[in-house]
Amino acid sequence: QMLNQTINNYIFKDYFNNTMGLTVINAAGFLPALALAPAAVPLSRKFGKKEIGVIAAVMGAVSYGLLFVLHTSNMWLYTILSIVGSLGFGLFNLIIWAFISDIIDDHEVKTGVREDGTIYAVCSFSRKIGQAIASAMGAWSLSLIGYAEGAAKQTDAVNNGIYNIATMIPAILYIIVGVVLAFVYTLNKKKVQENTEILKERRSV
Repeated sequence: QMLNQTINNYIFKDYFNNTMGLTVINAAGFLPALALAPAAVPLSRKFGKKEIGVIAAVMGAVSYGLLFVLHTSNMWLYTILSIVGSLGFGLFNLIIWAFISDIIDDHEVKTGVREDGTIYAVCSFSRKIGQAIASAMGAWSLSLIGYAEGAAKQTDAVNNGIYNIATMIPAILYIIVGVVLAFVYTLNKKKVQENTEILKERRSV
């Protein structure tokens, strides 16, 4: 997401030669969270946080994958599909902290020790590392495609490279997130409920 936010500054300025779409995306940035916040808890209870996370990742991957395949020159189509992708992954961002609570419970079930602070600290540290890598990836990827800082106009090859970075990389990363959640992360709705019952029983003794 941070990489995409960085590259959007260039795709609208250099590829579309129109920054109005960037203005719309930035203005709409808070809308996914605002629109989905009331539904996040009911959806998580009904389907499970892991399951909702997989759907959110798929939405992001499909939106950006479609943009990559279309390679559109229509700024508004790009803007709308980007917002759709943000809407899907905005839901994931709303429930991500609840994942941590489930992990803390699972760790307690397995070890008998509750380590809220340690697990939250590891998560926060990991997010900081991810943010640093994302920031570096933005600059590195632009350098890789030969972006000329300060040039009045970029070459067609560079502009197409910007477009590919803005669409292909998010699509791939969202797919990876979806695959990890679906096949590596084990805390589905059933497992979370089992852990909750186990901890309730232990604490009632």
